[in-house]
Amino acid sequence: MANTTAGEQPKALTEIDLINQVLADKDVSMNALADQAGIPYATLRRSLKGGRALNLNEVRNIAAALGVWPSDLLPDELTTRQEAA
Repeated sequence: MANTTAGEQPKALTEIDLINQVLADKDVSMNALADQAGIPYATLRRSLKGGRALNLNEVRNIAAALGVWPSDLLPDELTTRQEAA
């Protein structure tokens, strides 16, 4: 859980944060993930450092390589259905 000061909202996790969290939890290296997901290491590294956006196919391949649902790697605002105003 993110550290916050009184009155501050916790920082929303991004897909990069979520992927890095799963990598750490499963003790998978970025190199191993790149191999398993079929994404060049340099491309994956750049994406996970925030220099490039991941596309949907990459998120799907990363999820499969990590053994999680793609929705587990997406921020809540992308996976929670909200009623139209």
